[in-house]
Amino acid sequence: MGYYSDVALVLAPSAVKKLKKAIANVDEKSEKLNFIKYPYKHFTDYDGNELYYWESVKWYEDFPETQFMEEFMNSLDPEEYRFLRVGESEGDTDEGGGIFYNHNFGVYSLRGIYFRKPTIN
Repeated sequence: MGYYSDVALVLAPSAVKKLKKAIANVDEKSEKLNFIKYPYKHFTDYDGNELYYWESVKWYEDFPETQFMEEFMNSLDPEEYRFLRVGESEGDTDEGGGIFYNHNFGVYSLRGIYFRKPTIN
């Protein structure tokens, strides 16, 4: 079991190049590399921006893949990326990066209660 989060990372083309360079030196069997290579969803827009999305992952500070991603994001200019993490608990969210709107993904976090109106016979 454990505590799970949903994580989104949007990278500008310059940051995508830096990520490819950073993972080039990572052992192929490493959890760090698997985390990057196998997100739940991955998209590239027409400008070369990339969205990585992981659903229900353990984003623990002591996990190598989390440490790798945190170090990578800290190496970037804030205008090169947008990061969002939403945990299971109310109010457990992290945001990183600058105001990076030059992408077409519309990434934002939202919490709420949703339901369908029942059909009454």
